[in-house]
Amino acid sequence: MNAFHPPFLQAVRLSKRYGGVEALRDVDLDIFPGEVIGIVGDTNSGKSTLLRLISGGLSPDSGYFFVDGRRVRLSPSYRAARFGIKVVHQDINIAEYMTPLSYIFAGQRIPCRSPLRWLGWWDREKLDEEACAEFERLGFDLFPLDCPLHDLTTAQRRMVAFVHATINSPRLLLLDEPMNALESYKARIVNLMLDIRARQGSVLLVSQNLDDIFEVADRIVVLSAGQKIAERCTADTSKEEIVRLILGSVEDRLTPAVWALSNYFEVRRQAEELDRLNKTLERRAIQLQAHAEVAQSATSILDRDELLIQTVQIIQQRFGYYHTGIFLVDATGDYAVLKSSASRSRHQPAADEIRLRVGVEGMIGWCAATGKSRLANDVSQDALFKPESTLPDARSELVLPLRIGNRVLGVLDLQSDQLNAFSDDDVPVLQSLADQLAIAIRNADLFEAAQIARQQADEANLSKSIFLSNMSHELRTPLSAVIGLTQAMLNSTTRFYQQPIPAEYRHDLETIRKSGEHLLALINDILDLSQIEAGELKLNLTVVNLVSVLDDAFHTIEGLMHGRTIELRRDYAADLPMVWGDNVRLRQVVLNLLSNAAKFTERGSITLSAVVQGGEVVVSVTDTGPGIPEHMRVIIFDRFRQGDLATSKKYGGTGLGLSISQQLVELQGGRIWVESEVGVGSVFRFCIP
Repeated sequence: MNAFHPPFLQAVRLSKRYGGVEALRDVDLDIFPGEVIGIVGDTNSGKSTLLRLISGGLSPDSGYFFVDGRRVRLSPSYRAARFGIKVVHQDINIAEYMTPLSYIFAGQRIPCRSPLRWLGWWDREKLDEEACAEFERLGFDLFPLDCPLHDLTTAQRRMVAFVHATINSPRLLLLDEPMNALESYKARIVNLMLDIRARQGSVLLVSQNLDDIFEVADRIVVLSAGQKIAERCTADTSKEEIVRLILGSVEDRLTPAVWALSNYFEVRRQAEELDRLNKTLERRAIQLQAHAEVAQSATSILDRDELLIQTVQIIQQRFGYYHTGIFLVDATGDYAVLKSSASRSRHQPAADEIRLRVGVEGMIGWCAATGKSRLANDVSQDALFKPESTLPDARSELVLPLRIGNRVLGVLDLQSDQLNAFSDDDVPVLQSLADQLAIAIRNADLFEAAQIARQQADEANLSKSIFLSNMSHELRTPLSAVIGLTQAMLNSTTRFYQQPIPAEYRHDLETIRKSGEHLLALINDILDLSQIEAGELKLNLTVVNLVSVLDDAFHTIEGLMHGRTIELRRDYAADLPMVWGDNVRLRQVVLNLLSNAAKFTERGSITLSAVVQGGEVVVSVTDTGPGIPEHMRVIIFDRFRQGDLATSKKYGGTGLGLSISQQLVELQGGRIWVESEVGVGSVFRFCIP
């Protein structure tokens, strides 16, 4: 025990039964940082069961665990792995359909040096480097990491299991007879245990060889018939004492052992079933991890081609299939076309290389037509299977529809070079993954369609602005002639074309002139707006005397309001600072705001004011008009909006003045806003830096 550290892991009163046999009963065990614990006992003493409980491979029938002082559950095994607990079992139950590289990193935290780890997309080259580095650190001979695990020797498979367990520096390493098949690497395995202890990690070593135990262990725990019968510090005991403890427990248990033998076959059957369930859980964990990674890609990738490429790579890396392909039904609905694939075949098919008639060719065509999945664990026995020259080694195939409601977008095609590679339980899990992929494809297609529609709308809007700009120019020329000639006729106070102008005609000419000027003002507004939208409005930015601009606008509106019973006021200092802007456009903004106030104010006053606030000049136009309801203030600066329909009919106008003013102010680096109270009036303000 370590006097300076609390236990890393505490097992309290652990018990486990297999059928009628008690494999472990009320076992307590404290594991401290920086120590190696040896577990010894005769056959069926509970050593392997204890390791499986601590590694999360089994759940205890009773008892519990503490990690770092906090009560936790360690099963299933991925929970134990989260606490840094890794195991190398004596029986190497690893997924034979995987490659060494994919097994090493299955369920692991992806190495920090892999730049694409958060996208769920493994950088194989980086992972290969990490794995090779761990082989070298452990002193194991390197071999190809991309072949199936079932092609490896027992020693090589154990090396893979060691690398899987140690690559992320476990806090607790559980070893069940680690020297089996690796006798030539004994010194290196011993050094590994000592290195973990030196880094304040812990090792739990199960071995029948007491020489190995005494060489590295700090403490020895003796188990017998599922109970802990002794615990010794290695320095305070001997091999002879440990042997006496083991043999004594065997003699005491001889009669119960005979009784337990009658239950042997039942225990064995349950152990085999448990082993099968463990493998199934491991397979499900990999499937769910792939599902999560595809879902993550679906939310982060909106380009369909990139989405399909990443999806097949994720599936291929997680499951190690012979071939993974995604087929999409073309626009005609007649063909399923290969769009992305990943394969271990030497002749990997390219995108668009394979085209299968829907409902006619192969399992894929059948799936695209019916919207149903189909499993062939021996393709030679399935009449629908269509051999593909680029995939000569296919032995099993599973096709899954990519569906949105009743619509089939395509097919996810999974092929293995092993017979019986898929189980019936795989189908619903993988179909869920296919459904997630179908939603992602639909979203990517909708995003692309929205982008195209937006681009078309922008192009149409630009064409409209250019048209309005051109038409405004064309309309101004004849209209200016009409206004000019009308004004010339009005300026002739006595005769025109040798005839006096009758009074009733003067009234008509005045109406023509005013209507023409009003129409010209509207055309100018439309021209300004179209130039702004088309990005053609040129500002002459310079230092502007704001007082001069305000005075000019004030005098202009003063002349236009002659004869009205409205008081027009000024409230600004003569020494206002200079501002940066366009002199003409600033005057246009002020005049627009004053004209707007004059139009809507029937009595009271209109005040033009300006103050310096926080390094900016704020110009305000205050009126005593009807005010603007709160729900109308959010649209008052929209084009062609003056408020409700009744307001537009009563006061007239196009509703462009405030919109143009807003855009002119913003083009000069400022902002404009309104404050209003119904029945009191409104204040329009804008600031210029």
